Amino acid sequence: MPIGIDEIAFTITYRELAERGAIVVPEFIPLDVPDFNWSPSCVKDLVDYVIDETSHRFTKVLVLAPRVDRVEEFYDALVDRLTKEAGHPLEPDDVGFIHGTGNSLGLDNDDFLARFAEKPRAVLVSAQMLLEGFDDPAIDTVVITYQTESVIKLMQAAGRCVRHAPGKWSAYVVQAHNPDLAYRFDQRWLYQEIDDLLRPDLIDLDYEDAVSLQAGIVRLLDEHRVQPAAREALLGQVARIKPGATCRLLIYGLPYYGAPERFAADARWGVFLETDANSAAFRGVFNEFCALGAHLSDPTEFLTDVGARYGIRRDLSHGSMWRQLAEVLTACYFAREELRGVDVATQRNRLRSRHGPTTWLRYASFTQRIMMPAELSVFLSDCYNRSALADAYLADPFGVAAAIKVPLPLGACEGLLLDPDRAHGLDFWLRDTRQVLRLGPPEDQFATLASRLARADLPALPMRFLARVDRLLGDADRSIHWLSLPRQTNLASQGDPR
Repeated sequence: MPIGIDEIAFTITYRELAERGAIVVPEFIPLDVPDFNWSPSCVKDLVDYVIDETSHRFTKVLVLAPRVDRVEEFYDALVDRLTKEAGHPLEPDDVGFIHGTGNSLGLDNDDFLARFAEKPRAVLVSAQMLLEGFDDPAIDTVVITYQTESVIKLMQAAGRCVRHAPGKWSAYVVQAHNPDLAYRFDQRWLYQEIDDLLRPDLIDLDYEDAVSLQAGIVRLLDEHRVQPAAREALLGQVARIKPGATCRLLIYGLPYYGAPERFAADARWGVFLETDANSAAFRGVFNEFCALGAHLSDPTEFLTDVGARYGIRRDLSHGSMWRQLAEVLTACYFAREELRGVDVATQRNRLRSRHGPTTWLRYASFTQRIMMPAELSVFLSDCYNRSALADAYLADPFGVAAAIKVPLPLGACEGLLLDPDRAHGLDFWLRDTRQVLRLGPPEDQFATLASRLARADLPALPMRFLARVDRLLGDADRSIHWLSLPRQTNLASQGDPR
């Protein structure tokens, strides 16, 4: 039913969240579980796996059990194995359990979870969704020990390990292999406005200006061997797209009968360009066809009926929107057959990974965006104000020439972005001060530094940074606490870099 919302006000992709340091993209590890009744041998295999991996790859693990009785069974087995394990980084008391009626420490559950959150390394065993609302960003691994048809529940469970935390660079989801779960994480969880029934391969591409947008599209057309006539028509349309406007390509497969090993190199594709002008019509037709199950091998009657509601007239001429959408929907039908495992000539020579997206549909979205440089993201990773600094950089990347950070008394750091004038002035002052300190005796360095700090030629910095400016003087400290950024090229004349 209509809900009164006609336009999306804001979207952010899973990839952007990862780049901004909000989440970590997880690695999926299949768990070989021949017996979900959890026989003693299966429990032993699970425990051996968790203990072995926590000795090097996994740091803080959440094991989600199917039932309350399994929670304590897994816990007992883990503690028993750790008791016999010499030299392991975890101690038996680093393993805990919690369920609706209690926990391994006999505390109030909130107190127990708070104590668990303080541990840098640990294993916690819990019932499936008991920890809804529990938030510990340090968890880097979730082990899911049950089967369910609910992808949403699996995503909620797996989502426990993807929160960013200082020093956390990896996340792992261990589960009896579920292609739906892996696909949705790999394809950034929630998609754009097209239906995901047919598992399109989603491609996110960023560009800075009209030139880089055109270059990115040309590269995709080359990779997919699009016919010259369709290619030239599409590039003519792209040339009229303003930077920042909707620009997406639905790249759809054509029948391929060559050698399977040559599929990636030889298969040809068609392409449909989605713009602000046709986006509502395209999405309406595509989503309605998917809602019906995409089971029509001849979609022309469907397209005639549904297309009319969006002002798409039946037009068989080459390059018309009606004919392009008919080809798209035909590829959708073949995608459905591929996902169902139908063994026909149109499917046999296409190389699809067992649990990957369809080989018939690729949806490429182009977004004009300036990204925070990777080196700056790493530099700020231990700063409590990292998110605020990332937002400040993205708001005005041309005004940032360097970043500095100083350690806090109880750990972590505070960061500060410097504009070109302050960066140049501070760099000059540091070099000059370093030279003066080298010329004097060591016992005078503190007094000399205090004298220079009292002078008015030091660039304006917050007092907490001035108090720790000595961290920027030594070569070793400077490499840790100072980062110079390459000069950005102003793109304002080529379009608004939103």
